[in-house]
Amino acid sequence: IQNVATLFFGGPDDREAIAWSLRISGSPRVNLTIIRFLLSSSSQNEIIESGESEDKEILMSLSGEETVNEIDNTFMVDFYNRYVTSGQIGYVEKFVKDGAQTVESLKEIGDMYSLFIVGKGGRGQSSLTIGMSDWEECPELGTVGDVLASSDFDIHGSVLIVQQHRDAKKALLHA
Repeated sequence: IQNVATLFFGGPDDREAIAWSLRISGSPRVNLTIIRFLLSSSSQNEIIESGESEDKEILMSLSGEETVNEIDNTFMVDFYNRYVTSGQIGYVEKFVKDGAQTVESLKEIGDMYSLFIVGKGGRGQSSLTIGMSDWEECPELGTVGDVLASSDFDIHGSVLIVQQHRDAKKALLHA
């Protein structure tokens, strides 16, 4: 059995990474876990500290009004209801306050998975990844992918970077 983690920070590339992960999860030899990184706030910390049930905590964060991107939120609620509640796919939320905590969380899970799938970028300037590009070696991998693939970062798995197709003609029309 291969343990695979798809890291979700938000944006079109991370949504595409989850779509590809669903294809991989069809194999009976793959144990897929989606790890969603969310910005830590005092209200979320109170929920965690008060000992509320895990399911209630997840649903509250998925349907919370303070989401940065409603498209991501809608996507994750649909994904959760389709695949996580049925037990097909694992789901974990990591609450972090900045890029430094994100890197620490990535180090904690570095040896738990044989494959990490992450979107290249497309999430704009996110508080979750701020400062992570300061030591960027390969910007073509995206902020998170570059950290995971770095020789300084000790993970025991492979890294798959996914980028959603971008139509060059549409990009020129919107510019």
